Amino acid sequence: MAKATSLKWYGSNVKAAFKKIEKQGLLRVALRIRSNARRNITRNDQIDTKFLWNSVYVATPEKTTDIPPDGEFVSTKTGLSVKRRTANVVQPTEGVFVGVAASYALHVELKTSFLYEAMESVKGKEAEEAFVGLQTGFFEGDE
Repeated sequence: MAKATSLKWYGSNVKAAFKKIEKQGLLRVALRIRSNARRNITRNDQIDTKFLWNSVYVATPEKTTDIPPDGEFVSTKTGLSVKRRTANVVQPTEGVFVGVAASYALHVELKTSFLYEAMESVKGKEAEEAFVGLQTGFFEGDE
């Protein structure tokens, strides 16, 4: 009987360890997508105030990466001051979300994709690499 109890305990800890790895891996993939989206914005010459670049964010149920506040920003292309507003930020109840808080992001995305291209680029090998090296401490006694 003790053997079955021990096995059940081990099984639940293994599930907890894998859930932790999955959560960490998804976050790492989302951060790569965010990084690639920012790289695409730069490559596509879509920066005028850097508001769009700074508004690409990653959100989990617990937290969200920094997002710039609404305000007046000087355009590096025209030298004029322009208003920039954030749209509603999505806070998922589970999993990980990559979004863009700039209210005008959809117009820019439709003209020349930066976010979809970033998501497409993080497939296969790059997504697998995001999981490499993740440790939970499970085998050292951590749950």
